[in-house]
Order: sequence, then C-alpha cells, then structure tokens
Amino acid sequence: MGVIERGSENLRIRAGVIGSKMKMPLIFNEHGDVSLYWSPSDAQASIEAIDVKNNEYIAYDATGRRLVIDVKGSRVRGVRLADDQTVHLGELASALRRYVRAREGSADVDNLPVAQLLDLIQTKRLRN
Repeated sequence: MGVIERGSENLRIRAGVIGSKMKMPLIFNEHGDVSLYWSPSDAQASIEAIDVKNNEYIAYDATGRRLVIDVKGSRVRGVRLADDQTVHLGELASALRRYVRAREGSADVDNLPVAQLLDLIQTKRLRN
C-alpha cells in the first residue's frame, strides 16, 4: 500500500490501521483551502489520489496530529494517523482561523485555540 505524507521526498510503503484513534473532524489543508470531514470514509471519498501523490494536502485530526493518506494506483484507500504526536497545533489553528474568517468575514478568532475553533465551526454550522 503506498503512503504519501506531506514533506516526504519519496513514496513510503507502510502498513497501518486505517481510521484508528483519530479524533473528528479531520482537517485537510490544500494550500490554504481547508476542508473538514466528519469521518475517514467521507475524506477518502472526497479527495483525489493524484492530489495526494502531488503532495497537495496537509491533513490533521482534531487534536493536531498529522494524518497519512493511503493511495493505491488511482484510488485513495484510507486515512490514518501518521504518529501519535500532537505537535502541529499551531499549524492547525492557523488553517482553522483562515477557514472561519473565510466564512464569517472579520470574525475575531486570533486567540482561539483549536478546540474552540472547532466548536465555533460546529455551532455556527460552518461546514464545507
């Protein structure tokens, strides 16, 4: 099974448990265009394998852990955690702030942490 991870120089081959331990929503950042998915299967059905192969996405779960998107041929086969580290909260918060501002205009979200940004997105139904 081929695995693409943003920043990887080469296609890495790895086995993994698809969908395990990820906290929803899954957040996919495609050069500033953020999409939220409420299940791994929704993400899998919506993203394109060619975009994954071209490293177009940076993906996170709701806790800021990076995701790996599994691709085989021309199909996205699954989404899973890259590791168990929550070290990308700053990147995720920036992406979510841009997402909220794009939908709410001049929303004051500069100091909101990831959990509050996600609550705001759900409460105001700012889903894609």
